[in-house]
Amino acid sequence: MSPIASFETARGFVASPSGRSLVSYRSVPPLAIIADTLAITAGCAIWCAQSGGDGGSVAMLTLGIAPIACALFVCSAKLAGLYQPSTILSENMRLHVVTSLWLCTVTLLGVSTFALGKEVAPETGVTLALEGLIWLLAHRVCWRLFVRRDSAKGTTAGRKALLIHQGASPDANAASELQRHGIHIEYRLNLGAPDDEALIRQRIELAVAIAQNSDVDEILIAADVRDWQRLKLHLTLLRQLPLPVSLIAPDWLADFVKQPAQIVGSSALVELQHPPLTIVQRAAKRLMDIAISMVALALLWPLMTLIAVMIQLDSRGPVLFRQTRIGFNGKAFKIYKFRTMNVLEDGPGIRQATSEDKRTTTFGRWLRRTSIDELPQLLNVLMGDMSVVGPRPHAASHDSEFGRAIANYAFRRQMKPGITGWAQVSGFRGATPEVDLMTNRIQMDMLYIERWSIWLDIRIILQTPSAVLRGLNAY
Repeated sequence: MSPIASFETARGFVASPSGRSLVSYRSVPPLAIIADTLAITAGCAIWCAQSGGDGGSVAMLTLGIAPIACALFVCSAKLAGLYQPSTILSENMRLHVVTSLWLCTVTLLGVSTFALGKEVAPETGVTLALEGLIWLLAHRVCWRLFVRRDSAKGTTAGRKALLIHQGASPDANAASELQRHGIHIEYRLNLGAPDDEALIRQRIELAVAIAQNSDVDEILIAADVRDWQRLKLHLTLLRQLPLPVSLIAPDWLADFVKQPAQIVGSSALVELQHPPLTIVQRAAKRLMDIAISMVALALLWPLMTLIAVMIQLDSRGPVLFRQTRIGFNGKAFKIYKFRTMNVLEDGPGIRQATSEDKRTTTFGRWLRRTSIDELPQLLNVLMGDMSVVGPRPHAASHDSEFGRAIANYAFRRQMKPGITGWAQVSGFRGATPEVDLMTNRIQMDMLYIERWSIWLDIRIILQTPSAVLRGLNAY
């Protein structure tokens, strides 16, 4: 009788071999990289062929462009985690990230082609972008359908695991979820009562013997973490195995395990919340703000000078209106706008403008409707109080009022306020006399913070003129 057969008769041990293996789960990432490389190379070859020239020049151009494209896309995709099997098996497969990375790659390809002294028609570049994107997205969809189907049937060759558990074994749903992600539980071993030290050690020794006499790839442990201090003394026996050992964490512990941590002395600091943007992302957004605000001020100063003269001719008072607003991290700042009213309200009681507001000047009504009164906020952007795109800042009195009425209102302060925002281009622009209207705006602000990217900022900037022309709720 083989060692494995003798183990199967041991008390508390159950063997559950999986089905026949058809494809290796571990081969999905390298195969996906190969598929991306082939798709990009083929797209580059078609692109170069359409650009004209004989066969030799096309081949040389392809050899010059394709490696650059493959290196740019594959390296960036790997850093973004797009080749992880869990990503390929996810519902959306992060296809929007694939699209963004590929468009960036095509843009850099155009620059590289120009540097090589080869002029390519714009329509040829569009063809490459579309053809390459179709192939990159299509093979990912095929991988997801193929791997998930075979994993559900148990025919995908994944990692074979030995499950060590104390008390009840993980239910069928948990086992099915593990199998769907390429982890097949081949053997189960119950440690028995938590206070039976001798039996626990015997079972751990049995687990070592099973692993040494089978083709198990890893060991999973499902146990009460409150008993971990006592269990880990016995689990040190597993160190003699050259196999990974993983703890199946309960739901409440998983929230902590997946967070980054740092060791400080004998304590571990687990990050429960992180800023919405990393240092690099904040730097990129700030650089874009500085560039846009400087260019806009340089181009618009004649118009802004003319508007200042018109304001002086229309009514008495200063050209610019300053008001206290609440910005990033709840810090107050003075926002700049062209004066559009006969009053300069800034205090605990500020009344929002209405469609027939008597306080609005004749010229100011046109400025507010076209949102041109917001142009001086480019100075706030340049000074760092605001961003070009972000949640719109509100007066301090309104901020306190809505903060008490709306639970998640303060979350919008995680990013700098903006001249324009996702809420504004989505139709939630202008006055908010009712809490429900502000709640809808807050929801859009939260979505913007959660999904922020440079591409989203560019999209909002491009949509802003259309939103201004519609003139909804602007008065």
